[in-house]
Amino acid sequence: MAIFCILQGQAMADLIVERAFYEDRTASLNFEQVREQDFVPLHNLLNQGYSDSAFWVRIKVDDTFQGGKIAIKIIPTYLDEIGLYSEGRPEPWRLVGDRYPLANNGIKALGHNFIVDHRIESPYYWLRLKTVSTNLMDIEAIPHELLYESSVVEYIFSAMLLGVLGIFLLMSLGYFVASREVINGVFFLKQLLALLHASLFLGYVRLLTPGMLSPEVVDALFSYCVFATTFSVGLFYALFFKEYKIRAWANLLLWLCLLFIVLAGLMFAVGHRALALNINMMAIAVLSPLLVLIAIWGIPWRAIDKPVISRRALIGIQSANFVTGFLHSMPSLGAVTGTKFSIYVVMLHAIISSIFMLMIVRFRARNQEQQRLAELAMHAGRAEQEKQQREKQAQFMAMLTHELKTSLALIRFAARNALGRSQPAVRIEQAVDDMNSVIERCQQADKLERGWSFEKKKHSLVALVQECVDRLDNKERVQVSGIPDMTIFTDGALFRIILNNLLENALKYSPPGDPVVLQVMAPASSPQMLLKLMNRVGHAGAPDKARVFEKYYRSDLAQTTTGSGLGLYIVRALTQLLGGQVDFAHEDETVIFSITLPL
Repeated sequence: MAIFCILQGQAMADLIVERAFYEDRTASLNFEQVREQDFVPLHNLLNQGYSDSAFWVRIKVDDTFQGGKIAIKIIPTYLDEIGLYSEGRPEPWRLVGDRYPLANNGIKALGHNFIVDHRIESPYYWLRLKTVSTNLMDIEAIPHELLYESSVVEYIFSAMLLGVLGIFLLMSLGYFVASREVINGVFFLKQLLALLHASLFLGYVRLLTPGMLSPEVVDALFSYCVFATTFSVGLFYALFFKEYKIRAWANLLLWLCLLFIVLAGLMFAVGHRALALNINMMAIAVLSPLLVLIAIWGIPWRAIDKPVISRRALIGIQSANFVTGFLHSMPSLGAVTGTKFSIYVVMLHAIISSIFMLMIVRFRARNQEQQRLAELAMHAGRAEQEKQQREKQAQFMAMLTHELKTSLALIRFAARNALGRSQPAVRIEQAVDDMNSVIERCQQADKLERGWSFEKKKHSLVALVQECVDRLDNKERVQVSGIPDMTIFTDGALFRIILNNLLENALKYSPPGDPVVLQVMAPASSPQMLLKLMNRVGHAGAPDKARVFEKYYRSDLAQTTTGSGLGLYIVRALTQLLGGQVDFAHEDETVIFSITLPL
């Protein structure tokens, strides 16, 4: 709609009734020499593709126009040099173009323009075009008083075009920020370049930066923007089709197109400007149908279970891209006759490609969200199954330990009644105690894996330690020193398990009859307490420092003694649960366990 209104604004009251052109292949003829040449009738705009020639366009103003000032308007703005000639003036009135200052124009407007005093007796004007871009030029002549009205229409609807592209830019930025994916980053880059390209193409950069950017800089910026925009579109589709695992020939052709665009940009940089721009436009002409072919035959559709976009939808998208790409590239290459619409179809192509790329990004995002939700549902289902399995295991473990402990209690009772305090009875009772210890460790490890809840309260440190020592069968071997009479804030049950496991481990693996030293230190200025347990190395030797707290770890020599390999693993896990730390050291045949706990 905006493009249609721009064209309507430019077409109001056109005074030109005849157009013709002549190609100066040497680009050296002067005005007087050109006037003698045979001109070819021109029915619409000039579109002669990329050429080193200079093109002269002769126009005739309607004889019914009674004279006065007229404005001769030329689009597009990227044309390098346009000179205006008339009867009796062998030199150009002025030179305008994107390589000349904006002040050379009759008024400051988006397009190039001349304002001349028209005379009825001299209805003909000649314009000389020399440019490295495509020789695609439209000329209109309107009464001077309508120039401002025409310019306002162009301003309004060109701003609408930029506004649409600006919205696409913000949306692409949102997708990129949300996902941080490379393809969405390329989409954002493409939209940024499209907005910059449109601003340059429509003339806003030239109009809004007079004195800030020289005409040469604006000209070069536009050309490099053309290469970068084309490359970003091709790169986006190369990354998108990668997800479809396209066939080798399709992938090769796609990357070859990108390579040619890069080479064209390098050729432009070293001075082969017209050829480079021609190659870039040819790449656009090839890329458009190639994307359709890839959508039809380049994707192994049968091997794809759930494509991001269906085959029919993707073919439709690429077919629409092909149409606008064809309408943009063919007139620019001079392959087909163009109209005024051919100049602005590049804007239509930019908007349509933006719409379709946005659709692709949205489809990808929706597909990824569906996959994520499906994975979450699957993981939730697995988690529920695992939870149920753990609950069954916990029930089984509770039942099993209950039955085992009941059986062990009966064995203890029967042995004591039948054998009294004889040596065999003592051995049986010791074996029963060892089995009870193993069962308790297994219960504790299972509870730890299921999530051990705890509650901190105030406890007497002396009472907790004394309670743990009193529970031991051979408590006389434990030497306690330095316990301050103080209150600690902890979970009493967890503290008892930690200390009991350490004491039982020390008594079991130290030499029989040797003392086990327990020291507790709590400096007044420290928010922590330090508990140390020391014993000499026994028959099992010193454990491996790197593995001593591993689950089920037991040294080779410890295998002759009943145990589960869970005691020290539980000690570390519960200490960390309480916000503390446990360390192990081996010095001079002495094993030292140090536990730090918050007060």
